[in-house]
Amino acid sequence: MAIPMRNKKKIRGWKRKIRQIEQWKMRHIDLDIGQLGCNGRVTVVVAFRESLNYYDHVFHESNDQKAFPVQQFGAVPGLQKWKWDHVIETADYCLSELQEDVKLGVRTAKEVESIKYRSYKTSTVKFSYGEDTVYHVKIRDVWLGESSKRCKSAGI
Repeated sequence: MAIPMRNKKKIRGWKRKIRQIEQWKMRHIDLDIGQLGCNGRVTVVVAFRESLNYYDHVFHESNDQKAFPVQQFGAVPGLQKWKWDHVIETADYCLSELQEDVKLGVRTAKEVESIKYRSYKTSTVKFSYGEDTVYHVKIRDVWLGESSKRCKSAGI
């Protein structure tokens, strides 16, 4: 029985590319990833060059002056070398969407009042349909770190 024709085209250089990626990671990532993984609840965000600007719009500046919690990470080498900025992650709720959720039965009026009470900041935003009030509720503290080396940043 004849074997049907196969695509015998080889992918050349893939092992070299994998080695190049591993070498790049070794040069640019100083954090002990194994130790960070053992902590289980640590999120590390690494950005290259201008990519970190995306995170300027994701997190809000914190009014609290908190120091980076080095003690939570044990003996992870190199954390003290980073410049850490304390920011917060928020959940944002539009008043019109909250009111619609109450009408649809997705939320209760008590839940909406709880969101309004827990919000640390409110703002007015212009949409195509008009202005709306946005309630910003704090979810958690986040620390954005910037290395003294050029083109390295991370968020924990």
